[in-house]
This record gives sequence, C-alpha cells and structure tokens, in this order.
Amino acid sequence: MFVKIASSEIPYYQFPMLEPYSSVCKHAIFTRVGGISEAPFSTFNVRYGIGDPAVNVTKNRQIMQLFFEHEFLDSSSRVLISANQTHSDHIAVLAHGEALPERNEIDDTDAFVTNRNDILLLIQVADCQPIILLDPVTKTLGMVHNGWRGALQDILGKTVSVMRDEFGVDAKDIVACIGPSIGPCCHYFTDPARELPAGFHQYIFNEKQVDFWAAAKDQLIEAGVPARQIEMSNMCTSDHVNEFYSYRRENHLTGRFGVVAGLV
Repeated sequence: MFVKIASSEIPYYQFPMLEPYSSVCKHAIFTRVGGISEAPFSTFNVRYGIGDPAVNVTKNRQIMQLFFEHEFLDSSSRVLISANQTHSDHIAVLAHGEALPERNEIDDTDAFVTNRNDILLLIQVADCQPIILLDPVTKTLGMVHNGWRGALQDILGKTVSVMRDEFGVDAKDIVACIGPSIGPCCHYFTDPARELPAGFHQYIFNEKQVDFWAAAKDQLIEAGVPARQIEMSNMCTSDHVNEFYSYRRENHLTGRFGVVAGLV
C-alpha cells in the first residue's frame, strides 16, 4: 500500500514495491505542503511559468532537493534535472559519460531515461500521472509525465522501448509505479467517444468518465512489464486536494507537486 512518511520535516509518500531496491534507487512523492509559495500555489509548487514568482519556485526546488539529499543520500549533492513538460512523447536520454544539458530544465520533454547516479530527476504534476520505471538489473531509471495526451501517444510504451534500446533493459525486469493523479472517479470528458480514439473507448464508463489508470497499466503490460510489478498509488489528486494540486479541481490555477527519483 502507498505509504505516507509524515513524521519527517516535509511530508512525502513512497512506493513499497520500490523498497527492496532502495540500494539502487531512492524516490519520494512530495505533496503540496512544505514550501514558501502563496495561494493559489500554496505552498510547495515546483513548476516555473504558471504564475508563481520564479524566485518562489527556485526556493521550493532548493528546499526539495536539499531535503531529498539529506534524507536519502547522506547529504551528498546531485544535479537536479527537470523539464518544461508539454504533454509530448519526447524522451530525454541522460547517459553516463555524456555532458548534461546546459540548462538543467530541458525544453519540450515529458520523460527521462538514465543510467547516471549523479543526478536526480524531477517530474511536476497536478492531475497527470507521475510514473517511475526502474530496472534494478541494469540499474536504469525512467521517469514519465503521463497525462491523457501522453497516453494517447503511448509515451509509456515508448519510454520502455528507449530503456531497452539505449541500456539493454528487458521489460520483464521493470518495476513500474504510478503516483497520485486524477482518478476515474473524477476524470470527466465532454464527449469522450468523440474526443478519444477508438482504442481508448474501452476505458469510458458512465458516458463521460475515463479510466486512464487502467489505460496506463494496460500500456505497461503491452510494453512487456509484468502486471505483478506494477504498483498504483490509487490516490486521486482531485479527491485529495488538501495534499496534492489538482489542475481540474482548482480551475486550472494551481501549482505542481514534485516527484523525485535518482539512482545511487
């Protein structure tokens, strides 16, 4: 069961399925609590360009990174890599021995794949799915920002393919964890039968609701990830707006919470 660590200085969640591999990868799903941003971005917004002053976002990212390094890495420093997420299917490969991007915020990217243990990867979300893909055999990490537009482009399947092609990952070794995101209970479309391609009609129910949690799991299974190695948080951001930002619930004016992972 998805576990909240509330006794620490800053609350965060973790996936029990990743615990056996804590010597390979560290991770944390932060909430909207712990930063300095003011309403409507209160308080731990980690995304630039949405109305929150950049100085606040920078400070929040510093708080998050320093906490993560202290909590999980014995205070050893890493480079924090994030992206200007655009709901694309673009995947950044960050390999050992290659220069890191000049800007640690990569443009027009929605997923990362890496074998480096000197960086931390940040996904920023407020209803979209933050997904961690870990292959403990080759020590390869994937991180995906998977909204419904990304799902239509199968960014999950494409990320698994990049992990295979770039680092020799066998999909059957991947552990996949899907974080807090808008659930089928609250994910309404005006006319999903017209707005979504036929392949996604199986996830429509009650005429206007769509189960993209099930879609993500099916895409991972189709990519070769065993069902038993997929963990869902089963936490709807819209239903837990006191802990997580929700783009839909908060009328599109809100922050983004951070999901951080890194190889060790």
